[in-house]
Amino acid sequence: MHYFLIILLLFTFSSSLAYNTTLTSLSIKSRNFGNMGASEGDSFDPKKSLSGRKITPRDLMMILPRLSGYSDVNLDDNALGPQGAGMLAPYTDHFEHLSVARNGIDGEGAVALIQSFFTNTTTKTLNLSGNPLGMQAAQLLGKILENNDTLETLHLNDCHLGDLGVEALARGLAVNQSLRTLSLDRNGITDKGLGALVHALSHNSRLESLTLDDNNITPTAARQLRRVLSVMHDGRRGAPPWEGSLPPIVPEAQGAWGKALARF
Repeated sequence: MHYFLIILLLFTFSSSLAYNTTLTSLSIKSRNFGNMGASEGDSFDPKKSLSGRKITPRDLMMILPRLSGYSDVNLDDNALGPQGAGMLAPYTDHFEHLSVARNGIDGEGAVALIQSFFTNTTTKTLNLSGNPLGMQAAQLLGKILENNDTLETLHLNDCHLGDLGVEALARGLAVNQSLRTLSLDRNGITDKGLGALVHALSHNSRLESLTLDDNNITPTAARQLRRVLSVMHDGRRGAPPWEGSLPPIVPEAQGAWGKALARF
């Protein structure tokens, strides 16, 4: 009976979205549609607290056709999995900002979602953090960076990329002309992976913010990256790119970056 009521609410909510022409931002984080007041139609508040079971592919199917009018969609901390990611793939070109962090997206679902960005000319921000993407997905992301000139912010924290995945990303980063922010925290990156990033950054003059917190980078490799960044920004006005984007240069700083930069 409870699940029937949830389905009814989902249907009412999806129907109300069809008539809404002003709402552009939707956040559905780690909740379901119980007690959300979907029947309010155009007055629906996407920030209203949602409660109950996490959003599954079955739930997503009910509302997905109505999401095309939204520019900012946040589906973090749900249970979309590979199936939900695959369902979302045909709609990514509708969203200017899309976040699907920590949804158990891997395998074919990750590949399908990422492939959609080969033809995506709308999305500026993509957050895939906390999903075990896999090597094939990482290789595709590298290809996306080679060809996509719209994406400006890419969050890939805790995606199990490792050095091989980062090397694939770096090949695309070297020629990318749109990305401004890249987050790669907690990906098991060592000096080998950082070396690929250093090479990419020596060819890339667009990236403004790079985070690599809590990886396995030695002081020598960190110093090499800092040297490259210094050369890149020599003679430019304003603070260098590591100001505000890398950990503080103090001995007490946590993580590999703090320990490395404290020695400079």
